Amino acid sequence: LSVTASSPELTDTEACAVDAEMIAKVISETLAEDFEVPVSGANGTDISWSSSDEDALCFTGGKALVKRPDSAVGDKDITITAIVTRGLCSQSVIYKTKILAVSDEEAVDAALAACVLQNQNSVTGNLSLAKSGLYDVSFKWRSSDTTIISDSGVVDRTRLSYDKNVMLTLTGTKNGVSKEKKFNITVKAGSGSTG
Repeated sequence: LSVTASSPELTDTEACAVDAEMIAKVISETLAEDFEVPVSGANGTDISWSSSDEDALCFTGGKALVKRPDSAVGDKDITITAIVTRGLCSQSVIYKTKILAVSDEEAVDAALAACVLQNQNSVTGNLSLAKSGLYDVSFKWRSSDTTIISDSGVVDRTRLSYDKNVMLTLTGTKNGVSKEKKFNITVKAGSGSTG
């Protein structure tokens, strides 16, 4: 990403000043997701970026990577510094911004979305069911047929003569906010079966 609209034949000092002014508004007052930043200006300047808390916000090339805090921590104030450089001249642009905390509902949504089960269309062994997910969301599993798959993921195929579909329901909970995600599991028939 670069800033356009160049001015010809500027001194290094003038170029830094002009490009610094061009990027004065590129950072929002609140941040909730990754975003792009310019790494060069319209007048031949280089622009480097840093933050006061690299764990919460770090820059990789022209990409700003935002790590939102948990709702228990709350919003996080952060200072971003852009340094505009050309030749021996450099000029800093300082931004005061806030990284928004993840709400409990957003945390549950993200945790459920990130939870996947491998080989759910062809299960032949016990399932590894997570007890928690992203943002410390607690997980509880429920099986539609505990004789085939227990609520803890133990699979019993010994009585199956044909493939069996079992619905696993995952409930994610954080601070009273709960949502569900369903997994349709196919348990393969037991050894020596005809189905």
